[in-house]
Amino acid sequence: MYSKSLPLTSFALDFKKTSALEYFTEGKSTYMGNNNKGGQLARNFRSGQIAEGLAFDLCRPFMAMARIEQEEDFGIDFIGTLLRKSTQTYTAEQSCMIQAKISSSARFHIKGLGVNWLRQLVLPYFPIVIDRDQSKAFLYTLNDFHYIIHLSFVNEYVFVLEEDMENDPCDSFFSLGDPVMSWDIHESAHPDFCTWAYSVLKPVIEIETLNQRYATIGRFEKLFGRNYKFTERDDKNLAVNPPRRDSVSYHYSGNNEGTKSNLVASLTPFAHTVASTGYAENRSEDLEKLVMILSRLGVEVDHPRLWREIIEDMKSYEK
Repeated sequence: MYSKSLPLTSFALDFKKTSALEYFTEGKSTYMGNNNKGGQLARNFRSGQIAEGLAFDLCRPFMAMARIEQEEDFGIDFIGTLLRKSTQTYTAEQSCMIQAKISSSARFHIKGLGVNWLRQLVLPYFPIVIDRDQSKAFLYTLNDFHYIIHLSFVNEYVFVLEEDMENDPCDSFFSLGDPVMSWDIHESAHPDFCTWAYSVLKPVIEIETLNQRYATIGRFEKLFGRNYKFTERDDKNLAVNPPRRDSVSYHYSGNNEGTKSNLVASLTPFAHTVASTGYAENRSEDLEKLVMILSRLGVEVDHPRLWREIIEDMKSYEK
């Protein structure tokens, strides 16, 4: 049993401990985030567990939820997959990562290597705050902070509720601002709730997925839309004025190779698009010129033979 619960490196890190019993009885264990000596459990730890469970249940009506076991928890509590409801089925669509906190301790602390982890995520990350008294969830986004997270040298972030900003001890607090959406357990049981929640979260996940994908090359989409509530839906049970892209900003990231790599990945599909588009004039010469221009700028297409085939096919159509 000890082989599963006891960190194997514990004794190597502290030679003063002569046995597993001594190590545990001095309260040094951090396994599962709780110093459990038998028959007891820290109250804040228990509250956090209940909040996570409530977050899980509140999201299930509109997302397929996969729980991350605590021994595998590196900052993510759940992976949620958005569900589109139809007459007879639910269709799984985009996925995201969720970290839950109870409202009395809603501080999402990311520091050092954790910032690198956040930058490298493929799926978008959403903090969710749970108010146990109201059985209510508040889902937030880091959309306002992508530029800072990905292109600055800041190495510590504590994302907090607005009312907690005055308690910032060293200028590391960042306000989460208004939630994207909020709902309670009674609303989540409504037969039309899934349809409404999908209309809110679908564009948000799409925008944040693109932000994670292109942040390394300095492209960021600004999200418009906050504070959506189920009681303010339209007659089709959809969000009124749903979230959308407000603007796109570009900043030099210094990641020259990454920028070229993203460009090259799109070039051959673009050539296929040109070839299949019914232009009034043959555009094969334009593609040939594009290849030469890109080459002079240090960018080579990744499949020259295929490009030649596309260009020759376009020329043959003209004949």
